[in-house]
Amino acid sequence: MEQSMQERWEQAILAAREKTSRKGIGTLGEKQVHCAVKYTIEPNDTYHEIRIGSFVADVVTPQGIVEVQTRNFRSLSKKLGAFLQTGRVTVVHPVAWHKWICWVDGESGEVSCKRRSPKAGQALDVFYELYWIRTVLKHENLTLAVWLMDMEEYRLLNGWSRDKKRGASRYQQVPLGLGQIVTLQTPKDYAALLPPMEGAFTKKELAKAAHRSPTWAQRTLATLKELKAVAEVGKRGREKLYQLYS
Repeated sequence: MEQSMQERWEQAILAAREKTSRKGIGTLGEKQVHCAVKYTIEPNDTYHEIRIGSFVADVVTPQGIVEVQTRNFRSLSKKLGAFLQTGRVTVVHPVAWHKWICWVDGESGEVSCKRRSPKAGQALDVFYELYWIRTVLKHENLTLAVWLMDMEEYRLLNGWSRDKKRGASRYQQVPLGLGQIVTLQTPKDYAALLPPMEGAFTKKELAKAAHRSPTWAQRTLATLKELKAVAEVGKRGREKLYQLYS
């Protein structure tokens, strides 16, 4: 009997913890979230880390290549350009839906009690990274999948502030529950991630409606313009006005 997605996820978490806890594991910088997603997609690791040309694909299945990218989409650009010439490619981007923070003292090794972050991740967070690959998003061979998941996040107390938390390094993210998977293929799919925007709007208004930073709004609009999902329709004072295509 074929396993459900939830069953594969639960087994994948166990496999990820085992793999990433071994000494010397992670020669490609692999972390638990990255590993868990790979094992959920394909439990048989003989299909993992397959060389294709000058690059290594995370997973290769009969349905195509799967790349798991937690962040830094800028580094994905060249690899994606090469893979898209060979056939179907799915980029999976994990997003922390609900997150619990644990602080680690680098000297003593002491770990604080976890506290839930007030911030909740959404699929629209992916726009911050999509900016770097916006020119290939309309490629017929490309699918993007945003996986919303619960995580524990361990951070080192090595920041510059008095309590050492500001500017601290993220050490590890530990996957917990798997929530919604949002699949994106068309310009309308990407535009649908935005909060409701009535009529024309500015970059600042988009940032406020989405509760995100101005940088996120700027990258989002640049990406949607490339997809021809949004257009500039004038100005309000010095601010450019944008409107979604119907």
